[in-house]
Order: sequence, then structure tokens, then C-alpha cells
Amino acid sequence: MHFFLIGFMASGKSFWAERLSKQYNIPSLDLDHQIESEIGMSISRFIEIHNEGSFRAVEHKVLLESLNSTSTIIATGGGTPCFYNNMELMNQHGITIYLKQPLEILYQRLKKQNLNRPLLYGLNSTELQKKIDQLINERECFYEKSCFTIPMNQTPESNFAKIFEQYA
Repeated sequence: MHFFLIGFMASGKSFWAERLSKQYNIPSLDLDHQIESEIGMSISRFIEIHNEGSFRAVEHKVLLESLNSTSTIIATGGGTPCFYNNMELMNQHGITIYLKQPLEILYQRLKKQNLNRPLLYGLNSTELQKKIDQLINERECFYEKSCFTIPMNQTPESNFAKIFEQYA
């Protein structure tokens, strides 16, 4: 069984994939790290050289390859569910879990990290907030197709425990 952690950038997908992997003894995979390994450069650099569309095609290919592994906790990229019917693909091959962070926490985290985020690079605070709002509005309809939604402003451990005890 695959467990796909989805949600907006900086929502904690990589952190929780690693933590849940240790807790439930299930291997984890960070899709972005896997992509960077495959393309031999950072995602930011790849998008700068090529474009976002080329990146999304590689992302889809790496996602398909990850389905061949044994049971895995997969931290997806923030946009992964929104392209190439990836959300439907993930729902067919496992359990999708939307890590829903409050907007204010996302703003604070991304204000510190936007240099590492190709879609946010170089934006001032006002532009950053507008871009985050725009992307969340575009992506929320995909995230909401998840099997489970975990509100991250509450104690998420008990919600994760219920899911993993039932499906792992």
C-alpha cells in the first residue's frame, strides 16, 4: 500500500513522510528528491533551463516509477496532484492524505524559503502572498480529492495513527 502525502508547498510533506516512515517502519520517498536525482540538478535549475511543463512531465514519469516499489510513504510536490491526472493515479494506487496547513503558517514558512521555490523566487511579501493565494485557489480542488484531509493546526499524530493503523 502506498501512502501519498499531498498539500501545498511547505505544508510538511517531507517532514511527515520521514517521521511516519520511522514510526511505522515503511520506506519513504521524497518525490522532489527523486526527481532531482534523476535529472541531475535542482528542480529550480531544471525549470530555469527548460520550463515548468517539462518539469511536470518528468514529475509524472517519476511518480509512475514510484508505483512499482513496495509499500511506500511518498511525499509529493505541491503541484504533483494538479497535472497529468496524477491525483486520480495516486488514489487508484494508494491512500492520499492532504496535509492542510493554515494559510498564515504557509505564508510564514514560504517567506523564509521562497529562494528555493521556483514559482515564488524573487517575489516581495505582497507578491508572495498574492501568488500563494492564487496557487492555493487553483490547487485546492485537487487536494480535496484526497482520501483523507488532516488539519495540521490540530495535533496531526492521532489522525495519522488512525489512517496507518487501518491501512498499513
